[in-house]
Amino acid sequence: MRSRPCTTPRPASRFTAQVAALDAFDEVLADPRMALRVRLRRGDLLLVDNMAILHGRTSFAGPPPPHAGRCLARVWAD
Repeated sequence: MRSRPCTTPRPASRFTAQVAALDAFDEVLADPRMALRVRLRRGDLLLVDNMAILHGRTSFAGPPPPHAGRCLARVWAD
């Protein structure tokens, strides 16, 4: 008895467009011209809308606890 040919797409062909889109997105993210760097000073406050901005943070070196110099807070506002 012969088996029927497989009709389910193989992952390589099924996800080609998605992989290409993710590769393009990765290229955009790696482009330094697409990033805005903001140096915050003591007392500065930065508010961002997570629905509008993709953001990240660089490393922070400060005094060890209990004298930590950084406070991160999450607030939800409607």
